[in-house]
Amino acid sequence: MNNILKFSISEYELQEISKSELTKIKMWIVSEGDNRHGKPIPWEAILASKYTLSGKPIIALYDKYTDDFKGHEIDETPIGCILSEDDISFETDKEGKKWLVANGYIWNRYAKNATNVMNRDKIKNLSMEIIVTEVGENDSIESFVFTGITLISTTPAIPNARAEIINFSEVTNEIKNILNIQFEEKKYNVDLTIPENIKFSIKNTMEIENKSKRSGSAVSISFAKYLLDNEKITVRKIKELSKYFSKFSNNEDKNSNAYISYLLRGGDEGFKWSEKINKILEKEEFANMKKEKMEETVDEKDKTVDEKKEEMSANQNIETAAAQVALKEETKIEKENVDENKAEEKMEDKVEEKMEEKIEEKKEEMEAEQKTEDMDYKTYFENLKSEFEVLKAEADELRKFKFDIEEKQGKERMEYVMNEVSETDMPKEEMEDWCNKFSEFSDIGIWENAVKASAFKYTKKEKKKEDVVRYALANQELKKEDKGIWSKI
Repeated sequence: MNNILKFSISEYELQEISKSELTKIKMWIVSEGDNRHGKPIPWEAILASKYTLSGKPIIALYDKYTDDFKGHEIDETPIGCILSEDDISFETDKEGKKWLVANGYIWNRYAKNATNVMNRDKIKNLSMEIIVTEVGENDSIESFVFTGITLISTTPAIPNARAEIINFSEVTNEIKNILNIQFEEKKYNVDLTIPENIKFSIKNTMEIENKSKRSGSAVSISFAKYLLDNEKITVRKIKELSKYFSKFSNNEDKNSNAYISYLLRGGDEGFKWSEKINKILEKEEFANMKKEKMEETVDEKDKTVDEKKEEMSANQNIETAAAQVALKEETKIEKENVDENKAEEKMEDKVEEKMEEKIEEKKEEMEAEQKTEDMDYKTYFENLKSEFEVLKAEADELRKFKFDIEEKQGKERMEYVMNEVSETDMPKEEMEDWCNKFSEFSDIGIWENAVKASAFKYTKKEKKKEDVVRYALANQELKKEDKGIWSKI
């Protein structure tokens, strides 16, 4: 059995990123349910395949005679790629159908013909190429891995696929928003990811709203769409959400439009989540403000020390000049009664003595003041050092907590994958070798793809069938027991 399948998709959307290097395309790749191959794909299998899509190539074969893409051909060549997991997401179309969606990048420099076709047509068909690793009942695809995405001009296998052209300005705003949120997460040391349970609650509320006559406010509907359409929330939005919940009354009638507005913002789960994030933000803002104030205090102290030194130097010069004048006045009378030459020598000697005494006294005063200030600064910086050690210990504890969580999640994922692989005939030694190599991979998805690819060459263990034989009997009419005349009435 050939386990390599190719699923054509009708459209994807074009996004211009750089006229000189890259063209960004948004690809609607696969949705749950049936397809033209007659091999339905359940949503759980699509969710599990997300990690195998990262880094896969976008390929095509250009036909110069038709100036378009061909179908699936042997001599297809790479024209771009899907960069990372950040480019992969799940979206719901207008009909409520869930899709696996990815952003791809076409190399303008090395795939000029493909870029020209895309810029001309804006929308093209595409096909996902996969390796099926598990087949269920009714030929359903229970597990698969991606090998690439092919741009084609033939009929797609996945029905109702679609795409919309996105302007470059919208892409720029999206990138700015992502960078802004990343900066805020780093600044406040907080995860701004919108929980899936809140999105699920909002979707249910919108379905109820459509079926009933009740409706939330326009602002609440807009906020609900924001929470559904974005993976992360900005600091400004989370503060706005927390402020709304603080003013909401718990005594509100559950059949009122106001309560619908409350549910469109996530309801009780949204309230708990926004309060938790807002407390973290307030704590980090207070810590940042305290840090800035401490830095300003240090700058002011440094400035005060420099000013005092300048003032003391100026005072010393003034006192020295005053001492010289006083000494000159004291020796004026003596100078008149003695020889002019001796008086001048005596005056100079006295001036020097007095100046040395004054300088020595001033020097001792300055040393005493400097010693006192040094003691104050020493205490101040010791306090700063103590606070720094406390903050450092808290940061180390948070890093350890994060590492333990990621390590636990990694082990759980490894056990899940090895449990699947154990259903094949892969030797136990090879399975242990893959477990030992787990720590060598920087990405769990890459390790998982490598394990499943290795396990694919082994046959899957067949489940033991029940030794039960069932026979169908033809319909038979049971004869009624004759109990005399009463049975005939």
